[in-house]
Amino acid sequence: MNAAPHPPGRKTLLTQPPLASYGCRAAREGVIRNNPVIAAGSRLAGPGVRYGPRGPGSRRAPWLPGCTAVLAAALLFFPACPPPAWAQNPPRVLIFGDSITLGSNVYTSYPAQLRALRPDLDISSVATPGEGTVAGRYHLRSVLQAQDYDWVLILEGVNDLKQLNKDDPRATARRLLKMARDVNQAGARAFVLTLTPVDNRHFFYDLAGFTCDVSNHLRRKLFARRSGRRQLIDLREAFAVSGWENATNDGVHPTDAGHTLIARFLADKLPPAD
Repeated sequence: MNAAPHPPGRKTLLTQPPLASYGCRAAREGVIRNNPVIAAGSRLAGPGVRYGPRGPGSRRAPWLPGCTAVLAAALLFFPACPPPAWAQNPPRVLIFGDSITLGSNVYTSYPAQLRALRPDLDISSVATPGEGTVAGRYHLRSVLQAQDYDWVLILEGVNDLKQLNKDDPRATARRLLKMARDVNQAGARAFVLTLTPVDNRHFFYDLAGFTCDVSNHLRRKLFARRSGRRQLIDLREAFAVSGWENATNDGVHPTDAGHTLIARFLADKLPPAD
């Protein structure tokens, strides 16, 4: 049986194989030449293939105008998705502390590194070297009166032993809890951090035990209450693996590596922005 000739004035254009099941070019061309319907200019050859009287050099797919119209309608009737709520109004976070929070370099301190790790939070810090919880409570009140915050992180108490000249970790823990209550009364959420460890190699034996006792009292008090408005972040866990001796030079203040460890720990422990 002879193949049907092509209609005069028509040229078959093939932009892509109409049938993927044919494994060679000769087989595909044979299907087209031996099919008078396709040769006559039908679009049944498959998506993306144009045959027929458009003339030589025409390769526009038949579905292109329809897809363009659908895309234009979608852009018209369905606006772009709005950014997340935190991008428009991120939670305002205050980190309140002493020289441990201040660090030796404002760019490598843990508040600065935490700001880079958590762009969903608007983080600022107030850090006063040598400040204890007695003066710190009044200081924090004045800061809360001057500015509204959504979250407040509190890390103080290491200076109490020297300033008060007595070992009273219970009193320090109570003042930290009162500071957290002041934060709640100001309409913010309080996060109380346990005190960082102290390296005994630098002969801070009393201070090492003091910070440990304060942290234990905070654990018992805050874990018992289970209050969502006042939450404990056990900062001492950050050094359980690497060890505090690798994160400090003087036994008390963290190095840049120590600040990095604190920032990463807080970035994981803090809840996501609402």
